[in-house]
Amino acid sequence: MLRLIRASVPAGLCVISVGGVETAADVAERLDAGATLVQGYTAFLYLGPLWARQVNRGLDRLRA
Repeated sequence: MLRLIRASVPAGLCVISVGGVETAADVAERLDAGATLVQGYTAFLYLGPLWARQVNRGLDRLRA
């Protein structure tokens, strides 16, 4: 769905992906599909405040 939305809207429009985001791989997949931002609300609640740091470090490893 993200790929369809990204292809249908102007390049400068911010596309935010929400729901089902728990790991760095989930975030990378959403960004690769065209999301500008990725929301991780539920994972933050269930996994705690260090979740964001884990995702950022995981993204660094995936993108290296």
